[in-house]
Amino acid sequence: MKVVALNLVATPDYPVAAGQHVKLSCNTINPSQTITWRRYHLQIETWENVSVGNVLILTQPQESGKYQCETHNTLNVLIVSQNHTVFIVYIPTTGENVGIAALVLSVLIMIAIIAGFLWLFWKRSNDDLSALNAPKKGKENC
Repeated sequence: MKVVALNLVATPDYPVAAGQHVKLSCNTINPSQTITWRRYHLQIETWENVSVGNVLILTQPQESGKYQCETHNTLNVLIVSQNHTVFIVYIPTTGENVGIAALVLSVLIMIAIIAGFLWLFWKRSNDDLSALNAPKKGKENC
């Protein structure tokens, strides 16, 4: 016999992105009762135990699904919460990749500019030295 007397609360109670936390809490009148968390497995169409404790934290898209918590009262009667569906969606972070590419490109451009200035300085220094060593025009002493 199943009796619905547990209260399952999800925080937040809306779909979240992967990495964000969904906290499932199972509230009961007797806090000393052992709470078992169950998830409905779609492929085999049955409930599977996933954890024990009053709180379950979910963060990954593969943890999406239908959850419930359950316990037994002092008369060994099964008490089951309402079902709650959790959606954790994967959102690709293309912005981070673009930012890294832009940083790498900026560093490469900066290196090219510095190399260009160093080459110009070196070239100019060599030209100045060659001008000093060049024979002077004018009267030759006999």
